[in-house]
Amino acid sequence: VAQLVWDPTNPHSLASAGKDSSVRIWDSRQSGCVRNIEAKGKNLNITWSPLGNYIAVSKQVSTVKDVVSVIDVRKGGKIIQRKEFPFMVHGMCWDRTEKYFLITTGNGTIDVMEFPKIAPALTIEAHTGHCHCLEISLDGTLLATGGVDTVVQVWDTRDMCCVRTFSRMDDPIRSISLSHDKKYVASVCYIDRNESKDERDKHDRDFRDFVPTKSRIDINEIESGNHVHSFVMSSFEAQAIAFNPVRRLLAVAGKAAGYDNKKGVVAVYSPRSFTG
Repeated sequence: VAQLVWDPTNPHSLASAGKDSSVRIWDSRQSGCVRNIEAKGKNLNITWSPLGNYIAVSKQVSTVKDVVSVIDVRKGGKIIQRKEFPFMVHGMCWDRTEKYFLITTGNGTIDVMEFPKIAPALTIEAHTGHCHCLEISLDGTLLATGGVDTVVQVWDTRDMCCVRTFSRMDDPIRSISLSHDKKYVASVCYIDRNESKDERDKHDRDFRDFVPTKSRIDINEIESGNHVHSFVMSSFEAQAIAFNPVRRLLAVAGKAAGYDNKKGVVAVYSPRSFTG
């Protein structure tokens, strides 16, 4: 499984993007999947629209080309749109109305597209290299992005202007999350990488198969720009972070440290445990 995502409208429903090119919808109350959708290509990312109507999955078709497929959940899992991009698609999300579809790209841009046509509406030069990740706030008014340039940016979606920039990290940002109250932004990067400069440059261009050694999590207050806390994850390699949708809790997912260790790890941190 490459990634999974919960249905934002149903606490029992989730979807997984398999490396075998399948997209499967699951009901947590049942032992097997309830729907299997075949989508050609190597799955990379998956996201579910905020109103629960659509699932989007991105696939790699070449080293410089990706395809995004949109599945209509209401139509039995029918693929209603397939869009090829001449660049890498790293992150995807909808706005809260499902009228716009946003992606972050290997060109360092945020591309805003009209939905369901997936027609270009706006392209924003956001980062100086790959823009790895994005997240939109629960009310849809803020968008956070992180990139290979080690910078975290927070955008006001009403005019798509950058309202805050954080540049405390020394390595590319891999995952990002906004707190439910829009007060904090958290980001994670990999550190202590035992690589030559050429190897590091290659991984910064395409981090999809990268194997890290340690991870650092940084938490900042958005309104003031103040740094809140940083801590290093030395026991496992953090690959994704997410704030709880109703409480000030931060979930961290990854795998146990070590190149040969395939054990998955999930940890949850509260403000009192931000000491690391």
